[in-house]
Amino acid sequence: MHGRIRPVLVLAIAAALLIAAPSAMAAHKDGRAAPGRDPLQAITAKTVGAPTVTDPSGVPMPSGGVSGWTQVFSDNFSTNVPLGGFSDCALGGTLEDSNCAGLPSAVAAKWFAYADGWSDTSGNGIYEPSQVLSIRHHELDFYIHSNTAGEPLGSSVEPKIKGATRDGGLLYGAYMVRFKANLLPGYKIAWLLWPDAYSEGTATWPQDGEVDFPEGDMNGGFWAFMHWRGGTNGFDKYAYNTGDRFDKWQTALIEWTPQMVRFILNGKIIGTSTQHIPDTPMHWVLQTETATDGTIPAASTAGHVDVAWVSVYRTHESALRKLRRVER
Repeated sequence: MHGRIRPVLVLAIAAALLIAAPSAMAAHKDGRAAPGRDPLQAITAKTVGAPTVTDPSGVPMPSGGVSGWTQVFSDNFSTNVPLGGFSDCALGGTLEDSNCAGLPSAVAAKWFAYADGWSDTSGNGIYEPSQVLSIRHHELDFYIHSNTAGEPLGSSVEPKIKGATRDGGLLYGAYMVRFKANLLPGYKIAWLLWPDAYSEGTATWPQDGEVDFPEGDMNGGFWAFMHWRGGTNGFDKYAYNTGDRFDKWQTALIEWTPQMVRFILNGKIIGTSTQHIPDTPMHWVLQTETATDGTIPAASTAGHVDVAWVSVYRTHESALRKLRRVER
């Protein structure tokens, strides 16, 4: 059902791919939306305040829906989980039934992690949530490092969204995350929307598309990618360079509707795709692992990826109907 493995070719050639133009939506010269245009974008542009015990990033988690969008999942990681707590993770018949037995019930109800020992996308590392994941100081922490055998460790987690498909997917939605990471050569972040059809074996990559943001090797900057619906190879995608790096707090947003996939970072539109939009349910995976360009991390490379909060939204049905009329 889960255990996404993506072809290595795709990320290795990222810099050579098409860089699509920014959104044609009305915007200020710096790429920020004109007032009143996009309430989710406005959330990502909030002014950073002083860090607090409950808001370590200086920006609190959004609460409730906004115009056109209903909040269906959120977490600011208020329940502590020590390293080792994300243990005994096992798949069930659905994502809802999948479980990490070592977790407190409040966390197990919200999250599942790929099980210890699963190979990562490159095959050069393994997912090991029991040795990587913890929750402390209102942050989900990925402790990226190698074990005593020299194997690089990462982890992938999925939120359990109420009302989602058996694989945890939604058909259209918005996905917001506030994060920062140490720069760790040989590792990468690929936080993505992955079609349920691939997990169910009813489609072959890349025909149902894929959406990735943020994505990039952790030795520098990161990108946004939208792989085409109906694509036939790794070149069939739109790519947008953020021009930014992982090593400071960022708020990233994917907006996915029948009309577009739009990528927003800290209030700035990074890119908007309006063609080849994926149109089957997809589930969100926060995937942190070894780089897919063949680089193997040094055993001494170690650091952290921290998530302050996440928030997921569904588009109001009335808004979807309006978008579909526009499409026709």
